[in-house]
Amino acid sequence: MNSETAKATRLTYYATQIELGWITLERVPKRYRDDVAKLIEANQGLDNE
Repeated sequence: MNSETAKATRLTYYATQIELGWITLERVPKRYRDDVAKLIEANQGLDNE
């Protein structure tokens, strides 16, 4: 698995846990928080359509 794939997997993992209510954004490692927040926002936009 290359580093880009590994990062995408981690972002999806954290975003899924947040959406299920298992963790909050504050529990995500700082280096991933901004990207996870953007991913969640983008997904919420899709849910509203």
